[in-house]
Amino acid sequence: MEQLSVLSAVGDINLGDRAMMIGLGVRSRISQDPNYDPFQGVRQLLTESDLSFGNLECVISDSGLDDNRNDSRMMRAAPETLHLLKKGGFNLLSVANNHIMQH
Repeated sequence: MEQLSVLSAVGDINLGDRAMMIGLGVRSRISQDPNYDPFQGVRQLLTESDLSFGNLECVISDSGLDDNRNDSRMMRAAPETLHLLKKGGFNLLSVANNHIMQH
């Protein structure tokens, strides 16, 4: 009997604000609306897959955050957003990208 597995893969997940979007990006949207769900449109696909893989393009940490410097705020997600990745259906994330050493 042949058994099939379903793999979903996405790239460049950013739960932070981008350089030109400080105060207007995903992190800001989540902080303004705790019910905001960035994965609402793809959750069903991801949760129905046997393995859902994504490239986490941002750092999830407030360690060393300086709110007065945009370079400190960009590409940085709040630690309390981790649950959104799990709720979104991801069970494997990579941080092997050009932002890994940014913060």
